[in-house]
Amino acid sequence: PMLLQTIRSDFKQKYSSVFDDNTVSDYIYHLNAQTPSGETAFKNMTIPYGWAKRPMLERIGQVQADIPISFIYGSRSSIDSDSGYAFKKTRPDVEIRV
Repeated sequence: PMLLQTIRSDFKQKYSSVFDDNTVSDYIYHLNAQTPSGETAFKNMTIPYGWAKRPMLERIGQVQADIPISFIYGSRSSIDSDSGYAFKKTRPDVEIRV
């Protein structure tokens, strides 16, 4: 954390209205010091350009009908909700919320 605090001392000043210590630089340090598990998982589940290696739409028939499914999309996400509605259309016997 000390190297980041030295190189980016502006963080402490920029966020001084919220934190009066090194919380922001400590947070950024610890984000980058850890093994990138989320990024690694995403890389392993996708092919180039973010396409799924094993799309769920092809396997939706294997999901038990008594298991409810929810699809949540961000308002500024590049992923549209069409796939969620495709799931819903494919499995009318399953409770699917989009």
